[in-house]
This record gives sequence, structure tokens and C-alpha cells, in this order.
Amino acid sequence: MLAGRGRRVLAIALAPVLIATALTGCDEQLETTATCPELCPEQQIAVKQVELQPVTFDTSVAGFPIRGQEDRLLVAGGDTMVDVRGIYRFDELRQYYTTAAGDSAAITEVLAPTLRMLSSRVEARIPADGATLEVYDVNAPGADTAVAELAPLFTPERRLGTLLVLPAPAGDTTRVDTLRIPLDPAAILSRISGAGRIRVGVRVVANEASRLALGHGAQLFFRAVPDTAVAEISISIASDTPENDNLQRLDLASFPLIVRGTPTVTGPVLMVGGLPAQRSMLRFSIPPAIIDSSTIIRATLVLTQTPLRGFAAGDSVVIKPLPVTASQEVTDLNRLFQLAANPVSGGGEIRVVPRITLAPGDSGKTEFVLANLVSLWANRGGASLQPLLVLEVDQEGATPLGAAFFSAEAPAALRPTLRLSYVRRINFDLP
Repeated sequence: MLAGRGRRVLAIALAPVLIATALTGCDEQLETTATCPELCPEQQIAVKQVELQPVTFDTSVAGFPIRGQEDRLLVAGGDTMVDVRGIYRFDELRQYYTTAAGDSAAITEVLAPTLRMLSSRVEARIPADGATLEVYDVNAPGADTAVAELAPLFTPERRLGTLLVLPAPAGDTTRVDTLRIPLDPAAILSRISGAGRIRVGVRVVANEASRLALGHGAQLFFRAVPDTAVAEISISIASDTPENDNLQRLDLASFPLIVRGTPTVTGPVLMVGGLPAQRSMLRFSIPPAIIDSSTIIRATLVLTQTPLRGFAAGDSVVIKPLPVTASQEVTDLNRLFQLAANPVSGGGEIRVVPRITLAPGDSGKTEFVLANLVSLWANRGGASLQPLLVLEVDQEGATPLGAAFFSAEAPAALRPTLRLSYVRRINFDLP
């Protein structure tokens, strides 16, 4: 009995080796008699290999993520390619402060006001001679969100303060900095006494392309009296418009203002990332003879990248391929994009398709490993889970970087292809 069990374990252990050997050729026959005779008499396993052009629909859509929900608040400039500024709203200003005696008194003086926010040093791109952050008063009537309304307010007479930001010293492992930008006391006091709100715009000025990834949660600090025994006043971001939408007010407390985004790409091309950020979706149609009755061993999606010009040679972007967790009943395109996500367990995100890193200016073939995803479609019989894949960039909406790939409408040699290795599904039940 023990010897028989040993033979079965040996057969199972050898199977991956035999399958791996078969992948070196097309339609090779794997023959072995070293298996359990009761279950697999003279079993032959044929590994099929095929290359398809299975994408029946693809498209790119802009507008992700929702404004104000980016992981970081990007400010970028210093060149003629991209101009992105950050808007912070302080619409709930304090009119009074607490004295050292515990009484309430009106604020009649503003001392040493500073705008403070976090900055990711890891994601920053700062030239050797530094980049200057400039802060402007961009308070304006109306909705106050459109580029046409806000961009003209970045004028010298509205400038509130500046800060020179230098690149990290060699060997410094600090990942996050706290930036403190001194502001004009008279301007802040006039806002407290008059309009009752302060809205500031931040932009970067440099001799060459510069980018800073700021935190959304900025704060305004100042003292109401010289006495340091009186606590410093801190004001957090908040928006009082639009009045009828609480969630949008939260998003508009801080948001990016894209004055000039990344250049658009024309032709039969799928765009991923950039500003405004785009996502791409591909719908697959795999022959039922494969998807319904086979075990997928390998599945590789091959996209042909076309270069995006204007980015630095050292720039790289992470592409996130995401399955769409939607049933066949979901047909709204925007909803399908929103349902693109990897599953999450107690240990974190489970990446069904591995991420890849590439340079925006690269060209040529790019491969995505889809075996787990295609197997998921196969296990569902191609019926309940739609065969869709969405591509987006890491730090979406907070980076100008992106990538472009030829779509299914491009010439045949440039279209997306899917390389499959599979075996016919075998019934291992006892007779």
C-alpha cells in the first residue's frame, strides 16, 4: 500500500516537469508510463500553442480618478510641455483666538503665517539648482474650479509667498519632507477680516522640467499675538462649495489645476496615463474550444508600444493591468472602468496580472502575463465574468507620465496579440 502511494506522488511531481518540457515545441506529445496505471493508462498530454488577435473592442477614456481623489497633488512645470498647479481651499476661517487667560478675542493681527504640506521626495523631480514654489491668492467668485477662471489669477500682485526647494542631498534617505512656505501677513489678515475664506494656488517655477508630489492635506498656521504662551492657530483645508454636494466639497478642498496637460496622441492608439489621466480597456474573444474545455498553461498579451515624446530619458512609469469584476449585465462603459480592480485579502492586494515598468519614450513589443486572468475567465465558462482588461498607471492623476500602445484598429502587425499554451482538460475521476 505504501509503495502504491509512493508511485502516485511521483507521477504528480513529474507532471510539471513534463509540461514544461513540452512548451519548447508546438503540439508536442508528452508520453509517459510512469503514472498510476489505475488512473492514467498510457496517458498522453498534448500542449497546444496558438497566437490570436482576440481583441474585439478597445478604447481609451479620460477623467480618472475623480478630481481631488488623486494619491498625490501634483505640481509640475519648468518646461513647455506640462503645467499643473495645486489648489488648496481654506473656507472655514477662524475669526477669534483664545487668549492666555482663556478668553476669546477677535483676530486683529496675523504673525508669521505659513502654508505647510507634505512632499514626497521619492516622487519629486527637482533640478540641481532647485525649483521655486510660488503661492498665489486665487480666491474668486462663482464655482472657481475652471482653468479659465483660475489660471489668470496667478499674477505678481496676487503672489503670497515663495519657497526654494532643493534636490535631496546625496545619501539622504528621507522619503517625505514638510514644506513650510511663508505667506504675506497683510493678505491673510485681509481675507480673515473680509471674504472669510482663503484659497491659494501653488505652482512650480524652474529652469527645467520639475515635478513635486504634494499631500492633499495642507494646513495654514499663524499667531494672533506675539505671546508664545498663546497657542498657534491652525486652519485645515475645507471647501464651502458646491453647497448641495457634500462629497464634492470634500474632493474640492484640494485638487490639481491642469493648465497644460500631456500632448494628445492621434491614430489607432491606446493611451494610458498622462494628464488628464486616461485608462484603456480591451475586450477579448477567445474561441470556446479553448476557453471552455482547456487548462491554460501560459497566456501572454503582446502590445506594441509607440513612443511618447518630450519626457526625460530616465522617466519610467508603472502600468497596472486590472481585471474587470463585472457580470455580463453591466454595459455602461464608465461603470466597467470603475469596476477594474485586483481582489484584496487580509494580506493586501492580489495581483492577478503582474505590473510592468517601462519608459514613456520606448517602442516595440511589451508583454503582459495573463495566465491567471484567462484561467479565471475559463473557470467561469466565459459567462458570468466579462473578458475585459483595463490598463492604468500607478499614481494615476498625480503623474504626467504615461504610455501609448497600438490598438486593434492598427495595421495587423501592430495589433494586440495573445499567445496561448494550453492542454485539453482531462477527467481524472476513477472509472
